[in-house]
Amino acid sequence: MKIRPEFHYDKIVVGSGLPALLYAFLHDYPVVFKEASPPFFGDTIKLDKPEIFGFKEEEVKQIKLWTLLHIVLGVKGLLVSAGISTGIRYEPNQLRVITNNSFMKLNYKELIVFEPEHLNSFDYHYDIIEEKYEVLDWFFIREGAKWEIEKLEFQERNYVKQIWFHESERVTKPFLKDCVARSYLTKQELDDDTMGVGLTRVRVQQILREKGTDQYAVIVFDEREIKNISTYKYHDKENITFLNNDPQEIWDNHKNNQTESIKLCQKLHTLPELSQ
Repeated sequence: MKIRPEFHYDKIVVGSGLPALLYAFLHDYPVVFKEASPPFFGDTIKLDKPEIFGFKEEEVKQIKLWTLLHIVLGVKGLLVSAGISTGIRYEPNQLRVITNNSFMKLNYKELIVFEPEHLNSFDYHYDIIEEKYEVLDWFFIREGAKWEIEKLEFQERNYVKQIWFHESERVTKPFLKDCVARSYLTKQELDDDTMGVGLTRVRVQQILREKGTDQYAVIVFDEREIKNISTYKYHDKENITFLNNDPQEIWDNHKNNQTESIKLCQKLHTLPELSQ
C-alpha cells in the first residue's frame, strides 16, 4: 500500500500573486497554488522598510519583490505545491494537492483565500462590485524602436491607458525597444470591435509616431493577454476567509509583524544578486 504524504497546518494561504505571497511572508504561512501569477513588469510597490528585503530604494518593482518572496518562502518550505501540482482539490479541513502520479494531503484549521480559482470542487459565493478586465496588447516595434522612457500614460482614458517599453528579445541592442499597450475594459467594451487588436495597433502606432522621434514608426502585433481584475465581495465561511487586498494594502497593514521569514530574508539579501 502506497503511503500518501500528509501535513498539518493551522492556516494555509491560497494564491500565487504578490498579495498572497506577501501575506504569507508576513505571517509565516504556507502557500498553495496551481500556477504562478507574476505581477506586471512595470508595477511598483512602496516599501518604507526596504532594508528588510535588501533594497536601497523604497519604490520597488513588484516583479522583483515577487521573485524574492518565491526564494524566501521556498527556502522556508512554505511553497507547498510550487511546481508539482496539476490540481488542488478542496475538501472541508483538507486540501489534496494532485501531481502527475500521486497526491498529498494538507490538513488545515483555516484557509485564507486570495485566488479561489486555484481550488477544484470549491463552492463559494460572491457579489460583483466592479467588472473590469486588464488587456495587454504586445507589439514588436519594427521602425522607431529607440525609446529612452519607460512608459507613456494617458490619465483621461482606460482604452490604451498606458504604453510600456521593454528591451526587445528579438535583437541584442538594449536601446531598441518593443512595447505593450495596457487597457482597462468592461466586458461590453472587450466585446466591442472598435477596441479590437487591429484598431489598437493603429492607435498605438499613431501615438508612437506623435510622441517618438520617428514619424514613420511601424509596429507588428504579437499577442493579447486578458486578465479578469474585477472586484468581488466574497462571503466567508466558517473557517475560510477571503481577501482581495492589493499588495500595498497588505504591506501597510502587516509590515510590523516579526516573522521567521523576515529574519531569513535579511540573511539571504546579502547575496550579490539579491542586493542589487
